[in-house]
Amino acid sequence: MFLLYAKQPGAKRFHPMNYTTGEIEINRIHATLFSADTAAKIREDLPAMTAANPGWAFELRETK
Repeated sequence: MFLLYAKQPGAKRFHPMNYTTGEIEINRIHATLFSADTAAKIREDLPAMTAANPGWAFELRETK
C-alpha cells in the first residue's frame, strides 16, 4: 500500500494527502491508500501534479 505525501510552499515537512479532496491531512487515517498498481499510475502523474501546483512537492511513499 502507498500514500501520497505533499509539501506546501514554505512548509518544512511532507504530510499525507487525501487524494479525493486534495487536502493535506494531519492524521494518516484520512489519507488515501493506493494499491501497487494504482501507485504506479500516480507515480507517472507526479511531474504533472508538480507542474500544475507551483511551489508544491509530492511524494509517493510505501506504508508498512
